[in-house]
Amino acid sequence: MKVLMVNHTYLDEDSGGVYASRAYANMFADIADEMAMIFPEHPGRPVVKLSPRIRLLPIRTDGGWLRKFLRLLRTGSPHDFGVERELASGGYDLVVFNGSPCSYGQVDVAHRYGCKVITIHHNFQLEYASDNIRYFRRFTLGWVEKAERESVLKSDLGLTLTESDLEQLYNYYDPAHTSRMEVGGAFFLDEDDRLTPEGALRPTEPLHFVITGNLSSVQTWKSLEEWADGYLDILQEAVPGMSLTVAGREPSKAFVEGFESRGVRVVPSPVSMREILLPASCYLCPINLGSGIKLRLLDGLKVGIPAVCHVSAARGYEPFVGRYVFVYEDRAGFKKALRDAMHCSASRTEIADATYASYSFESGRAHILELLGSL
Repeated sequence: MKVLMVNHTYLDEDSGGVYASRAYANMFADIADEMAMIFPEHPGRPVVKLSPRIRLLPIRTDGGWLRKFLRLLRTGSPHDFGVERELASGGYDLVVFNGSPCSYGQVDVAHRYGCKVITIHHNFQLEYASDNIRYFRRFTLGWVEKAERESVLKSDLGLTLTESDLEQLYNYYDPAHTSRMEVGGAFFLDEDDRLTPEGALRPTEPLHFVITGNLSSVQTWKSLEEWADGYLDILQEAVPGMSLTVAGREPSKAFVEGFESRGVRVVPSPVSMREILLPASCYLCPINLGSGIKLRLLDGLKVGIPAVCHVSAARGYEPFVGRYVFVYEDRAGFKKALRDAMHCSASRTEIADATYASYSFESGRAHILELLGSL
């Protein structure tokens, strides 16, 4: 099977979406006889952790804002992915669009060349874009909706990361369920950072809490600021002597100053997130915006830390809810979730082993192979 994968995300960045994109790329490379991948690149920035079996076809994205704007008006995307040019070289059996934004107008093209089409939906894109796009760029939401509708209705198979996204996509675009959609899930890119015996030792009192994420992302910093206003006082009262660290990429000066004024340690763009996580007793994920799976929650679970998270952030972790993940929707629920997490009897080793068993590359590969068999 010869596969062409098309990515709408830059793969040289550090975010949950990029992490999941690289994992899916390596998954299809492992399954395919031959694979090529089109993706936007930042000149001079290397892409890491990709299978050597993938033939890379980077596209330049530095054509200037006017050219990008005109292309957006014409095609629904600021980038020229060159899908038809590559398909014309012949021999492809399957086209995988990694995200509906890069599939707009291209599903029919792929079918015309005799290819099956899979679109991977990392979230309910319209909801994600609505929560993350600000100011004048919100005019692009129309294209977001058109691209997502087309990918849902025309792809031979749609894969979502969570059951919640599957339901939202069906309810919004295809209430009659005429298209074929399945939960593909999420899985680890590699297992290089499995919990070691030394890391399995729990820290002692006072309890230390950790929040991680891309602090330059609108959905992250807005969620955290709302959480600090509405919930931080509960944490401080419920756990006397607690400490809290917030770590992540490129927080604004105002964000850092705001949290530090509340007694919260902020670590901008840490070199090693693992070193931030290992001393923690509990992981917090208060993200209540966007959609899709919050892969940052795996950061805590894979080192054996029980988690307290907003119900929106628990999408994709349903088997762990009530065991290692404790959810809330309001202040009373947050207090109860904290209490349950602090009384979690599971060892770090148990939580980490269960996480790898459920989200390992091999378990994901077996599932995707089964779905491909019915195409």
